[in-house]
Amino acid sequence: MVEIIESDLPTVGKKFSMKLANDGMLTIIVYLTGKRDIYYENQKTGERVVFPLTDEEARKISPIIGGTYFRPTLIDQLQASLTKGMNIEWVKVPKTSDIAGKVIKDLDIRKKTDASIIAIIHGDATIPNPNPSTTINADDTLVVIGTADNIAKLKGLIGLN
Repeated sequence: MVEIIESDLPTVGKKFSMKLANDGMLTIIVYLTGKRDIYYENQKTGERVVFPLTDEEARKISPIIGGTYFRPTLIDQLQASLTKGMNIEWVKVPKTSDIAGKVIKDLDIRKKTDASIIAIIHGDATIPNPNPSTTINADDTLVVIGTADNIAKLKGLIGLN
């Protein structure tokens, strides 16, 4: 769970800090004047970036950051519904792949990798829940579900490892 640490800064305002999943630290200082400074520090490299915002600018972007304007809920819901350790990943089939031009049932993907193809994106078309007679083409994107190990096996099968 993400924890936000709040600290009072007497005569200045408040400080909010949060450790990020990418080994970064995000700190926001809200001044009594309404101004905000957003600090990002990559704790591995020491890189630091500061974004100063006026009160108006901060209020304008806060609904975007909070997901009011746009939130990719389908992906959130899918990921939340999976059991721990399961992932959904998009895997592009390279032109040089041995599976390009072959039918799903002939490839035994599920038996060989324990990963399942839940959709195929072919150009602008999406084939949800493809049947075993569906052909996988070069440059298709396979939407697959499985553990990290299952997906790594699938990537090896299509020539990405």
